[in-house]
Amino acid sequence: MKYRGSAILLVALLAAGVAHAGTGVRVYAKVDSDTTIYPGQAFTYSVVVEGSKPTRIDITPLERFSPRRVGPSTEIQTISGRTSMRHSENYAIVAGPPGTMVLPGVTVVVDGQTYTTNPVEVSISTEVVSSLLRRKASVRATFLGIPVLVSRSTRSSSSLPARGWHVCSK
Repeated sequence: MKYRGSAILLVALLAAGVAHAGTGVRVYAKVDSDTTIYPGQAFTYSVVVEGSKPTRIDITPLERFSPRRVGPSTEIQTISGRTSMRHSENYAIVAGPPGTMVLPGVTVVVDGQTYTTNPVEVSISTEVVSSLLRRKASVRATFLGIPVLVSRSTRSSSSLPARGWHVCSK
């Protein structure tokens, strides 16, 4: 009888260890940007959950940045018989003025447990880039099916004081 109690305790401990090992959930936030982010430019902010799928994401702390949901993505990978899952909820945020933009952590509920993501710092370039665009068509009027050659010349400068893109009407 004493042996049976020890065996049950051992099985219970092993089961608890497997259940705990199976709950390897990791939650974090990141910004995907391989290039420089300029004022007024949209970039992608992602809430990533590894090991499960989120039940609820509260992006209330990001409201002042007007995030726009651009959709989820799920990645499932199996290597040597071990399967892992990564789920991302993605949001478009428009960059503010030059400097550092701090996006606070958001609350994520996964399998009934609440997590808070890391805050993310985004560097917004202080260099102002402006592009002057000129287009010229080879003809003033055409008909359906007649090709038209359109040429475009671009001049870029980082010393212009204007923000964003400017198109000349000449």
